[in-house]
Amino acid sequence: MKLPFVAREALDTAEQKFAELNQEYQNFRRRNASVQEDSYEKGSSDTLKAMLPVYDNLKLALEQPCEDEAFRTGIEMTLKELEKVFAQLDVHEIPTLNAPFDPTLHEAVEHIEDPELAENTVVRVIRAGFTRGNTVLRHALVAVAN
Repeated sequence: MKLPFVAREALDTAEQKFAELNQEYQNFRRRNASVQEDSYEKGSSDTLKAMLPVYDNLKLALEQPCEDEAFRTGIEMTLKELEKVFAQLDVHEIPTLNAPFDPTLHEAVEHIEDPELAENTVVRVIRAGFTRGNTVLRHALVAVAN
């Protein structure tokens, strides 16, 4: 069936509008997926950053003398479980001690003058730093030899 010229023109216009709307919708879906993924990453990173002081406090607790062995064992078990969760979420402690100073991973808060130590080497870790994938969650606070 052959359409009259006016109807064909209207059909072509409607098809063109449909194609534009479909393209716009596909772009919206891609943008929305990207925003959703970014929001998830930001939210989970914020949650992990909030858990890092808990890790620090458990490590500090283990450094203190304790006469109650059951209490110490409980702290060790809690720390191991937290480390296991971090590993599952791709959170890893930044290797720092005796490593070359890297400003993208470390924050130097102390400089130590000692001719026996290699220059720009991390000689003491004040607070551990962590990464998640390729993102630094928290820089390591370190002392660096000059």
